[in-house]
Amino acid sequence: MRLLTPHQSVSTALFSGQDVVSQYPRGKTEIEGQDVAVNCNISRLDTVFWYRQNPGGALQYALKIFTSGKVSKSPDLPERFTAELIKENKVIKMQILSAVVGDSAVYYCALDPTLLQEGAYPVQKLSRKS
Repeated sequence: MRLLTPHQSVSTALFSGQDVVSQYPRGKTEIEGQDVAVNCNISRLDTVFWYRQNPGGALQYALKIFTSGKVSKSPDLPERFTAELIKENKVIKMQILSAVVGDSAVYYCALDPTLLQEGAYPVQKLSRKS
């Protein structure tokens, strides 16, 4: 049973240099009821966002974790989802406790800054047609 397929490594160039975000494992198949962990290595400590994309669906905000270790979750995200910051290794670990088939998705992590309106969920910035 295919449960999770994390995204491959992602690198993002920013104004002050290059930030690197990589996820592992790249793909994972688990049995329903098992705990599943997906890790995100980051090049600098900052707020990290996790998103999920269900098969054929749109990208959805799942949670974010601050450098303090505080986690803020989407109201739609089950309590079984947790996140932990391991500062000394610059790793963010997202865990799904007792995973179910409905958790099957592609999971992405992103290092702040991302386009996020304060108090809102991520939105796509659209440009106007001329």
